Amino acid sequence: MMVVRIMEDEQYRLSARYKKRFDKLDQQLLDAVQARDQAAFTTTLGELHAFIHKYGQPVPHSEVIPSDLQVPAADLTLAEAIALLHADVKS
Repeated sequence: MMVVRIMEDEQYRLSARYKKRFDKLDQQLLDAVQARDQAAFTTTLGELHAFIHKYGQPVPHSEVIPSDLQVPAADLTLAEAIALLHADVKS
C-alpha cells in the first residue's frame, strides 16, 4: 500500500498492485517535462490523476498520515513543472 497526495486535491491509498502502472505514468510525465512537450505533459498528468481517482481510496481528513508520493496539481503548467524540477536539483 502506498499513499499518494495529489497537490491541491487529496491523499489516496493506492494498492501496491498498481505501483507498476503508477510508475509508468509518472515516468511518462517526467519524460514529457524533460522533452518540454506541453501536449504530452497535459495528457499524461490528466491520465495520472484519473488513474489515482479510479484506483485509489481517499484518505479521510481525520486521518493524518505522511504521503509516500506526491503528484502535481491538475492545473500545474509545464513551465511550473520545469521550474520545480530545477529547484529540486539545486537543493
